[in-house]
Amino acid sequence: MGIDQANMVKAGAQRVLDNKPERLFTVGLRCTIEGFDYSDIECWETAWQTYCREVDAVCARRLLGEVQYFVRVLRKYEPRAYSLFPYGCRRLSHDESQILNFIVCLQKKDAAAADVAVRLVLGNAAQCHPENLKSLLSAGQAVADAFTAHALFFIPLGQDVLDALTGKSNAICPACPSAEMLQFPKLN
Repeated sequence: MGIDQANMVKAGAQRVLDNKPERLFTVGLRCTIEGFDYSDIECWETAWQTYCREVDAVCARRLLGEVQYFVRVLRKYEPRAYSLFPYGCRRLSHDESQILNFIVCLQKKDAAAADVAVRLVLGNAAQCHPENLKSLLSAGQAVADAFTAHALFFIPLGQDVLDALTGKSNAICPACPSAEMLQFPKLN
């Protein structure tokens, strides 16, 4: 499953956010950060409705709860401002790809890759002492474990592939949000 999907993404036949785990995580990340940034509960409600369209409410509660807690912990590190695309955009910003890659490394239990990934996410080596990272690693691992518990496996692309796909760019599409929006299953 993962290798075939990874090859399809690399070849351009599939987009990263066509895969449910990546789509759910990214929408949850975008909406949660925007909810904090704008003090707007509608952002969190958008995330909740999106998750409930894709998974049952019990799964949605666990997944979104872990993503929201992860964002809460991430914000304590006072990292640089992250470039986020609109919640339904089919593209990933470079910043979003780095955060996603960190979670993927944790799901794959690749500690060395997760160590590199977290340093890219934080962008501040002074904060990256192992003792300082315990809460962020724990929150990230809880996200990865929640997705794994619900058989939602991320495609292990690696940051080098994600860099190529994003062009290492945080520049938003000129027409975003555009017709290239994410497709969500219809509610029954």
